[in-house]
Amino acid sequence: MVARAYEMIADAEIGYRGNAYTREQALDDTFETGIKLCGIGLRGIPVGKEVAILQDGIKKIDSHLVNVAFRLEDAKIAASRAALLAVVLKRGAKSRKLSDLRWKPEEVSCLVPLSLSGHMERLGRIKAAIPEAFYNFYTACLWLWP
Repeated sequence: MVARAYEMIADAEIGYRGNAYTREQALDDTFETGIKLCGIGLRGIPVGKEVAILQDGIKKIDSHLVNVAFRLEDAKIAASRAALLAVVLKRGAKSRKLSDLRWKPEEVSCLVPLSLSGHMERLGRIKAAIPEAFYNFYTACLWLWP
């Protein structure tokens, strides 16, 4: 159901942009944007022009919510979830239940020995501050590079 909903929305959004992008490119962009957003404020991660745009978007979302604050931490969790979902959709894992991938706070100690590698290594610094975001990216990497 999630894959079908994504396909319908992606097709409409891609159509609005003159079919200049593919679904695969949109999924890659979602993943990369998640990395950029989660890297905001982490030592050693370069600040690009996209950071200001992302921070502005977070502020705009917050201003539309009633009785709920949407902090940078909330945005990072949402972005890491979107990145994981993008990987699952890209890999076509329709038989897998999303509930099986959901973060379980009681398993935080299982994250201690885990790390991210390659171009995502510095993003591993998020583990101490926002373990759910780290878990989502670690899980996404398992899907990308099994």
